[in-house]
Amino acid sequence: MHKLLSLVLVATLSLTALSACTSQADQIINTQTKVLQQDPNNVSALIERANAFKDKSDFTNALTDYNKALDLSPSSARAFLGRGQTYLGLNQYEKALEDLNKSIAFNPDPNEAYASRGEARVKLQSDFQAALTDFDRAIALGYNNPNLYRYRGQAYFRLNQRTQAVEAYLKASEIPVGNVELTSEASSIRMAALDEAIDFGLSDGRLYQQRGTLYRLQGSYNSAITDFTEAIRLNPQQASAFEERADAYYAGGQCIRAEDDLRAACRLENRRLCQAINLNCSATPSATPDLNP
Repeated sequence: MHKLLSLVLVATLSLTALSACTSQADQIINTQTKVLQQDPNNVSALIERANAFKDKSDFTNALTDYNKALDLSPSSARAFLGRGQTYLGLNQYEKALEDLNKSIAFNPDPNEAYASRGEARVKLQSDFQAALTDFDRAIALGYNNPNLYRYRGQAYFRLNQRTQAVEAYLKASEIPVGNVELTSEASSIRMAALDEAIDFGLSDGRLYQQRGTLYRLQGSYNSAITDFTEAIRLNPQQASAFEERADAYYAGGQCIRAEDDLRAACRLENRRLCQAINLNCSATPSATPDLNP
C-alpha cells in the first residue's frame, strides 16, 4: 500500500531525465557550432542548433539561427516549423500561425506542425473548429503529446462541447503505466491540464481522481484526499477512487480510514470477506508529512 519507494524512484528518474535533456541540448549546440565554424552556411546545422536553443528556451539565439536558415533556404519546412514554435514560446501567436502555415504548405504531412498550428489557433481564439481539425490531423499522423490534448480540450470547451472537452483533458492527464515515465515536466503538464479542466467547471469525477493520483505521487496526501473525496462524491460507485484514497490515507498515517475505504471498494466490487481486511493499524508508523498541505 505505501508508495514511498515509488516516490523516491520517480523523483530520481525525474532528475535524471531533466539532466539528460539539458545535456543533450548542450551537446547538440556544441556539435553544430563546430560544424558551422567550418561551414557557416550549413542549413541543416543551423536548424539543428536552433532546435536545441529552442528546447532550452533560448529563443533569441534560436530565432537568429532560424532566420539565417530561412535566408539560405526560403522553403525549409523544418525551419518554419521551428521558428513558428519559437514564436509560440514568445507568445507571438500571429507570427507563429504564419510560419506554421508555411511549414505545412512546404510539407503537407508534418504532424508536429499541425499540432502547433492548432495550439496557435486556440491561443488566438480565432477558429476553434479549425484548431480541432489540425489536432485530428496530427493525431492521425501519429502525434501524441499531452499538450495537444490539453489544447484540444480548450477548443471543445470554447465550442461548448463539454463531454468531448472532458475526454480530451482526461487524455492529456493520462498517467503512464507504472509511472516510470512520469518526469517532473510530464507531471506539471498533466497537472496544468487537470487544473484547467476543473477551473472551467467540468465536473467529472475522473478529472478529480486523476489529479488526486498526481498529488499522491508527489506526496501531497491531504490534497490527494480532497480530490479523491470529490471524485467519490461525483461518482459514489467508483471503487478505484476509494482504493486510491485508502492509499493516500495510509501513506499519511490515517490507517483506520484507509481500512474503511478498502472495505468500501471491496463491497463495490462484490468481493467476499470484505470485513476481514486488516492493515494492522496498531503497528502503523506515524504520519508522513504532507508536502503540500
